Amino acid sequence: MSHNPVSHIRIGKHKLIEYEVAKEQCSALGRAGRELHKLLQLFDADRQQGFQQFPEQQHLQRLTEAAMALMMTREYLGFQHENLAWIVQEFNLPEAVAAGLDIAKPEGYLGRSGR
Repeated sequence: MSHNPVSHIRIGKHKLIEYEVAKEQCSALGRAGRELHKLLQLFDADRQQGFQQFPEQQHLQRLTEAAMALMMTREYLGFQHENLAWIVQEFNLPEAVAAGLDIAKPEGYLGRSGR
C-alpha cells in the first residue's frame, strides 16, 4: 500500500497534470510572442541603418516564420477567432509579412468551428 497521500486523490493528480500542461502552453505562447517581438525590433533597427546587417527579404522571411509559429501556437490553444488580425494589429507587422500570412481558404471553408 502506498504511503503517498496524493495517491488516494485522483482528482488532485489530474488537476496537477492539467496545471502543468497549462503552464507549458503558456510558456510556449510567451516564447513565440517574445521571438516575434525580438525579430521586429531587429528589423526596425536594421531598417533604420539601411539593412546593413541582413537583407530586407531575409528579415521579412524570418518575421513571417515567427508570426506563423505564433499563429499556430495560438490556434492550437484555442485562439482561432480573428487570430491573424489580432497578431497583425498587436505586433504591427510589416505589410509584406501580413500578406505572407494571409492563407487563402477554399471556397465554402467553415473552419473547425463550422462558422
